[in-house]
Amino acid sequence: MSDGTCIAIRRAPPCAAWLVALFALLLCTAAPCAAQCCRVSFPGDELVIGGSANVLLRGPWMSAAWRRPLPRLAVFALGSFAYERYFDQSGWEWRDFNQRLAGYVATEAIVTGVRWLRRRLGGPRLSYSTGRPGLDATEEVSHPPP
Repeated sequence: MSDGTCIAIRRAPPCAAWLVALFALLLCTAAPCAAQCCRVSFPGDELVIGGSANVLLRGPWMSAAWRRPLPRLAVFALGSFAYERYFDQSGWEWRDFNQRLAGYVATEAIVTGVRWLRRRLGGPRLSYSTGRPGLDATEEVSHPPP
């Protein structure tokens, strides 16, 4: 594109292509590791992992576009699938995948419900930049007329 918003593949550094190829090769030839023998497990651990993943995907280290609900769900589902397919010692199990997804969805419902309730009751809004009550970055300041 001529407006400079898209980077041409030809202009990418040559080592980037090698890194992508190496990553694809390692991902396709993945085998269980010795460290997978001693997994700490407890009832409901997949639910906790799903909820924790939802919270982690909301962090400031994620791009703002990826923190929206649908892209966040896509990243979670892809990561959960990759873990279950390539790294889980017991192999693919729908039960594990579905429990992780249930934990993710439950956390999403709780966070959305709390936000809705705070807006409905008119509670204080926290500023994302300071963590204290105040205006969000998207709100405008309205000054009363003099």
